[in-house]
Amino acid sequence: MKKIFCLILFIVVIFPLHCIKLINLYHQNYEEIDRTVLVFDKKPHYSIIKNPSDIQILVSNCLIKDNIKNIRLRNNNVLKSLKIQRKKNQTTIIIRLNISNQTAKDRTYNLESFEVKGKNYKLILDIFNILEPKTIDEHLSYANFYKSVGFLNKANKHLKIAESLKAPQDVFIEQIKVEEIEDEASEITQKPSQELIDEEIKQKTPFSEIMSYIQKLVKRINLKNSLPFLIIILVIIVVIMIILNIKRPKTKQKRSLHHTTEGFGSYEFKKKMISKLSEQGWQDEEIAKEMKLTEEQVKNIYMS
Repeated sequence: MKKIFCLILFIVVIFPLHCIKLINLYHQNYEEIDRTVLVFDKKPHYSIIKNPSDIQILVSNCLIKDNIKNIRLRNNNVLKSLKIQRKKNQTTIIIRLNISNQTAKDRTYNLESFEVKGKNYKLILDIFNILEPKTIDEHLSYANFYKSVGFLNKANKHLKIAESLKAPQDVFIEQIKVEEIEDEASEITQKPSQELIDEEIKQKTPFSEIMSYIQKLVKRINLKNSLPFLIIILVIIVVIMIILNIKRPKTKQKRSLHHTTEGFGSYEFKKKMISKLSEQGWQDEEIAKEMKLTEEQVKNIYMS
């Protein structure tokens, strides 16, 4: 039973190792642009679907960290909410757009996405409220965003366009102007809230991590989808038990050729022993005591 229990516990622990986990979800607003960041413990299998009113990120075999909740946004020109749905073995992150600010067809939003690999795996979604900036304010908003996230060449490009429009915001343009350098991807400057940072760096004991992991696993395992996997595991357990029984040494009760379940031995054996002891000078009483017989039995066997 102990072996079976250990095998089942081992299976329960390793079952979700093929799954990835969404460990953080946060965003930063830059007026006409919003940067949303999905942080996974390893590279996910995902797809992005663009709808007129929302963006959906479909992630296969994904667990969700308990502290990640749905977010409803206010005073955001780009987004309305961030919502997480989990059905069967697929997790969907739904980013609802603030389409009220898109007044014309040519003002449809734009989405730029890329990945950053490091200790964790980050999927970055830059959502622009407008497909192409046209006004000075829009170009300045783009310039400020690109400067903040480290794309300095793109920032200068929009600054130059804003300058060419000869708007009175020239003073503001000079304040955010940056040196032209080669465009290079940088790490995200926007950090998660201090509360989330404190939670991530908090030290945890190995035991508490394992117990927390098992509790979350029990809550999230979908038995219907796991049935084929569980059947395979049960088959493996049965095969292991059969192999153990085959290899187990079989103890056989060895029985003497002479001895039976009655007394000292077989009748012939007793007769030979009595004769031999008599020849050596043993008395009937001594023979009976040695062979656990009565004197009468000794005499009968000897005389037969």
